[in-house]
Amino acid sequence: MTTDEPGDQAPATLRNLMQPHPEGGRYRQVWTSDQAVSPLDGRSDRAAGTAIQYLLEPGEEARWHRVGSDELWVWQDGGPASLLTSTAPPGAPDHRPRGHLLGRPAPPGTHGLASRAWESGHFLVPAGTWQCTRLTLHSYALFLCVVAPGFDTRDYTLL
Repeated sequence: MTTDEPGDQAPATLRNLMQPHPEGGRYRQVWTSDQAVSPLDGRSDRAAGTAIQYLLEPGEEARWHRVGSDELWVWQDGGPASLLTSTAPPGAPDHRPRGHLLGRPAPPGTHGLASRAWESGHFLVPAGTWQCTRLTLHSYALFLCVVAPGFDTRDYTLL
């Protein structure tokens, strides 16, 4: 359901398919690779890749966390959100978050504020990078999050 002006809340049919996520919002697992890999950094074997749909609604945010593998965020529906990243955790002297606006990608060849040209439909968070996501409008946002090598709770740190 992609619309020009998203509503505040996600459709109930979508929300009801999901469960609460520990960092905030809701999610559902949509893919786990049948192939196993051995990461070169010595971590234990795991699925080659995993993917979830991740939903944020007004009043929710993805709290600061990091994942031990690369994570690709792909905007799917709703309003834009700000994905903040930092090499250091909040509270550390070198914590300097950078914002990345995720939303409906601008059509090719368009520029300027009216085209939302500053938004991107995707962003790759490198392994071990601290991240949090916040809505920028009073509207839900739906993402696909792909982790490779696959997500493993042993590689996950939540603040």
